[in-house]
Amino acid sequence: MDREILFRGKSGGNWLYGGYAVIEPPPVCFKEDVEKQSPAKTCIVIERGFADWGMPRQYGMAEVIPSTVGQYTGLTDKNGVKIFEGDIVRHYNRTDEPDSYDQGVIYWDGNGCQWCRTDIDGCNAWKIGNSCIYEVIGNIHDNPELLEK
Repeated sequence: MDREILFRGKSGGNWLYGGYAVIEPPPVCFKEDVEKQSPAKTCIVIERGFADWGMPRQYGMAEVIPSTVGQYTGLTDKNGVKIFEGDIVRHYNRTDEPDSYDQGVIYWDGNGCQWCRTDIDGCNAWKIGNSCIYEVIGNIHDNPELLEK
């Protein structure tokens, strides 16, 4: 089974979707060049473009805000919307009613090597998977007010 590897990141006011790369600043050879060097890494999202028959596919890339980058979980919500790291989701039980912990944030748990959903307080966490029903209602970057009780 193939898994779609996809990232999103915000550039200006727009979300970009595609591959992700971090570009390190080039090394410097001379002491005078140290002051000129930018110490920051550049984070980019690479978008696949349109191609006509027989023509090479065009790719575009743009610098994104590193803190906004999130990976696609491989899951979609009940409306077919892709669920990304940093999304705020509403969880439903099997009766299609919101359960008692109905809103949470999607994140990657590196210790458990799994995608999880935390509640708004960040106190509890649950593994997410195909057996759960979610609805994306926003994300932590565009809708921080959804994190308030």
